[in-house]
Amino acid sequence: MSNSKDLVTSADTQREVEQLLYHQAEALDERRWEEWLDLFTEDGIYW
Repeated sequence: MSNSKDLVTSADTQREVEQLLYHQAEALDERRWEEWLDLFTEDGIYW
């Protein structure tokens, strides 16, 4: 089992993930449903 110490990412990767999350939140806040759905791959799961 891994723990948080095993999860190291670069600053660039962290920034990319943060930007994706902000983009998702903005699309949802502005009710741009199709744009939000387009951010997922066909096998993506939203939980």
